[in-house]
Amino acid sequence: VAIAPYDEQGYSLLGNTYIVLKDYTSALDAFARARGLNPNNANTYLSYIGTLELSGNRAKAVEELEAFKKQFPKVAGVDEQIKRIQNGTSSNTVTPEAPAN
Repeated sequence: VAIAPYDEQGYSLLGNTYIVLKDYTSALDAFARARGLNPNNANTYLSYIGTLELSGNRAKAVEELEAFKKQFPKVAGVDEQIKRIQNGTSSNTVTPEAPAN
């Protein structure tokens, strides 16, 4: 990110690294930055939402999934993920993924 501060992929990779380190606050910041650089990347948005869930902020994850559903209506499986989070079920199920361009 120091070399290419306007490259969303660098921030996504940084967010994934922070997840491995269980530093969810920094991961959320990195994914938020990536989202800001490219708000049309559904996968980055899903990474942000997944990190919210990992951090224990399930209510915010559901709120963001609702917003995601409006922004990306063609992505399947969002309602199921909302129900799964609301029921407190583990996230070892498949999360929705945006279709490849």
